[in-house]
Amino acid sequence: MKEMKLWAMLLLCSMLMFACSKDDVDPERPDVSDTAKLAGTNWVPARVKKVSDYVYLDEKYNVVYVVNLPAPDVGKGASEGHRPLGFNFDTHSVILGDNHNLNTDAKYRWASTATWHFYMDDMYNSSVHTNATTDDWLAGEGKIRVVATPFDDLKEAPEDAMVRSVIPVSLDETSAILSWGFYRLGTHALYPFKTNTMILKLRDNRFVKMQLINLYKDNPGTPPWWEDPNSKNLAPFLNFRYFIQQTPGSRNITTN
Repeated sequence: MKEMKLWAMLLLCSMLMFACSKDDVDPERPDVSDTAKLAGTNWVPARVKKVSDYVYLDEKYNVVYVVNLPAPDVGKGASEGHRPLGFNFDTHSVILGDNHNLNTDAKYRWASTATWHFYMDDMYNSSVHTNATTDDWLAGEGKIRVVATPFDDLKEAPEDAMVRSVIPVSLDETSAILSWGFYRLGTHALYPFKTNTMILKLRDNRFVKMQLINLYKDNPGTPPWWEDPNSKNLAPFLNFRYFIQQTPGSRNITTN
């Protein structure tokens, strides 16, 4: 009789443990494959958590994904001009300049150097400018460089001095000066270099690893045909991902 009671108690405990384990599963965050993609994208992992409009966080590797963020002048051609768009890595937010809404050709102005980490301007917002302490090609804080290594393969920020304050899109597919991508004049199309990664050294000595995926909406495999009247409405939409090393001075930027 005692043995029967003991078995009954063990069975009851097992059932309770199973019920508790089921309750611990988050029905809104089911397990997904590492290769599964976020609905509507072909490059963002499905496991990400939405942080705000256009912004998602991969909590597994602390990588932030910015998806189809519209620049101020979507629909304008390369010759029509594109107002700059700034961004803050920490707040995942867009930063606009002082004269953003003025009808003027005056040089773009920023109210503060403390709120933005980079901004993008020029044709289709294809040039990346950093919040640097010195002029371009002079060593200092707030600098940027391009490394010919895929995003996840790049584990450590290079040790040599960083001198660039701007990364323009290349006009030559084989240029010796590395860029995130190139612009083909003959077809007026932007092409990202999928194996290139940008490294930013912020003013506070933190390193950020960033990959500009595409400036076309939905990251198409090939750029839209420039003679298609709708092609201008597909750019510029910023698609990029980044990882912040929160410890100042640490060069560890591992993301897998």
